[in-house]
Amino acid sequence: MSPTEPVRARVINAADLEQLALLLPRGYPNRSSDYFRTIFRRLTDHAAPSPFPKYGYLLESGASAVGAILVIYSSTVVGQEMRVRGNFAYWYVEPQYRTFAALLPKLAFAHKDVTFLNLSSGRHTRPILEAHGYRRYISGEFVCIPAVSAKTMGARVSRIAEDDVSPEGLTPFEVQLCKDHVSFGCIAVRCSAAGETQPFVFQRLRRPGRIPVPYARLVYCRELEAFLRFVGPVGRFLALRGIPLVSIDSNGPLTGLLGKYSVAKTPKYFKGPNPPRLGDFAYTERVMFDN
Repeated sequence: MSPTEPVRARVINAADLEQLALLLPRGYPNRSSDYFRTIFRRLTDHAAPSPFPKYGYLLESGASAVGAILVIYSSTVVGQEMRVRGNFAYWYVEPQYRTFAALLPKLAFAHKDVTFLNLSSGRHTRPILEAHGYRRYISGEFVCIPAVSAKTMGARVSRIAEDDVSPEGLTPFEVQLCKDHVSFGCIAVRCSAAGETQPFVFQRLRRPGRIPVPYARLVYCRELEAFLRFVGPVGRFLALRGIPLVSIDSNGPLTGLLGKYSVAKTPKYFKGPNPPRLGDFAYTERVMFDN
């Protein structure tokens, strides 16, 4: 059936959210309208960098929403400079309008200085992603037992709370990142030794099985080498709080850690000028929507 009204793509605004909460479950039947309302509240609170949209892009026919793609825009540090990245999350278009679906990412890709992430690609979509210039940058995960790693002499690990004013040794960007992710349900810590201070953020999860095992996924570190330097004291800090395992995005085993590498069912892709770092998926769907 051909559309009877003009079709256009535009930025999602707050007045569209209830209509989208009813539309998106058609493409994601395991997600309810209340789930998407929760997502929209979190995106409303999220400080997207100006002038990028808070929610993403809408496809409409006449006055009706017929499709949408949610995009989380956030700031990140590349070298010593702030850059913008966008995480494509949920994308759905009503079947009779799918010939217009490409209008949605086209609006996003007009921003040539933005790096875009796709963390939840379906197997059938990966050749399409690669044809559009996406590159795979993470193929699996390494799950380790960090508490058994060597000690770092004199290391001190302390937890960062949502109401901490300015944890010592962190940049203003990192202070805000840690506070935001604590509000998402994550654990943020600072580890100091020999005049060096490093922030780490972990997402608390449970591995499925007959007896679910608690573990933490590394969400943010300045560089993966910093985590490897402090893995022992940080691992013991987590183990004392009932979290014996840590999952780290990687492309193979990590030297010096006791654990196991496995290929992910869903590899991760990026498109844009700044390849993402391992050990950093702050402000993405995995942590903002999955908690």
